Amino acid sequence: MRSHILFPVLSVIILIIASFACSLPAADSSGSDPDPIGATPNPASSSGSGGAACNNPLYPVVAGAFWTYKFNGAAPGDFTRSISSVNADGFLDQDIFTSGITRSGEWKCNAGTLIALNPNGGTTAEVQSSSIDSSFTTTAMEGVTMPANIISGDSWSQKITIEGTVTINEVVIPSKNQTSYSCTAGGIESVTVAAGTFDALRIECQTDIVITITMNGTEIPTNVNTTSTMWYAPGVGMVKSDNAVSGAPNITLELTAYNIP
Repeated sequence: MRSHILFPVLSVIILIIASFACSLPAADSSGSDPDPIGATPNPASSSGSGGAACNNPLYPVVAGAFWTYKFNGAAPGDFTRSISSVNADGFLDQDIFTSGITRSGEWKCNAGTLIALNPNGGTTAEVQSSSIDSSFTTTAMEGVTMPANIISGDSWSQKITIEGTVTINEVVIPSKNQTSYSCTAGGIESVTVAAGTFDALRIECQTDIVITITMNGTEIPTNVNTTSTMWYAPGVGMVKSDNAVSGAPNITLELTAYNIP
């Protein structure tokens, strides 16, 4: 029973984090805090070592960049997202939670468009802790995670199927997660968080997740729906998000510190 409860929660964490990385278009940065707490922004270097392929206005793809977030919900805490490495057409990222859970994933870049969990590259996502070890591979995908250039009113979508296993206390549980989401860009808003005040683009996303686990030879499906509002600042990335998850308390994230080399 413990495994049955924890696995859907773990799966939702993986997919929500991937969705957060779904960034958006450029916006006027005038009025942003010129020296946010803990920050060393460098928007001009947002292409990182990935060159033009990964040059997205609202998601600085730079090896060594990191963002620390405080989140509230059923289990409040902190986590730090970092970009481990960047190549000519993609990059690797990682999240480390204060609870001890870590998540890693791979992205593909194409003329500024960013795609998480691209099946063409055989990419995977992993979540680990002292008692949890999971690994997923994307088996089907269409659409994009984060378009290269978006203006207010634009919309986009993505469908992803990931399959793999999670091991909890040495119990291996097969899983198939089918996720579809659609996003719409709103307007530019002033957002104040611990890391500073930013002029950020508001993004609204609706996500539908079907999580199917196999227990004792029986498939057990679970439907999860989330509605997310996210704010992305140019040259910085996501600064805040508010996420309503069906059957669970809302999850809010706020940027507390960041560094972009």
